Amino acid sequence: MKENMFENSAESIQAFQAEILALKEEEERAKAAKERGTAHFLGEEFNAEELTEEDKQMWERIKSKNINPGEFDAYRSSVLSAEEEKPVHHPTSREIFLAFLANKALPIFLEPYLNKEQ
Repeated sequence: MKENMFENSAESIQAFQAEILALKEEEERAKAAKERGTAHFLGEEFNAEELTEEDKQMWERIKSKNINPGEFDAYRSSVLSAEEEKPVHHPTSREIFLAFLANKALPIFLEPYLNKEQ
């Protein structure tokens, strides 16, 4: 039973990484066609295989709009603290993904305020 759980978890993270890789490829196509895109995933420095279960969970929460600023801040702190220990710092795939998620999360956080004004 436990082995099956790990298999499902591995399949789940692989499916998540494939989904993000597809977004990266879409960005690359948009750039080649000179269309507008976020450009977060452009460049060879981003590798979807470096994303973790924690990244997957945050992506799912943002996609479902089930996230609040405190939870996102805790995730951001977790990602950034894991990278602080390196002597030479280049943005990691997780940090690039964090920037992408921040852009996706901001409209969710602002929605209650924007709806009040209407």
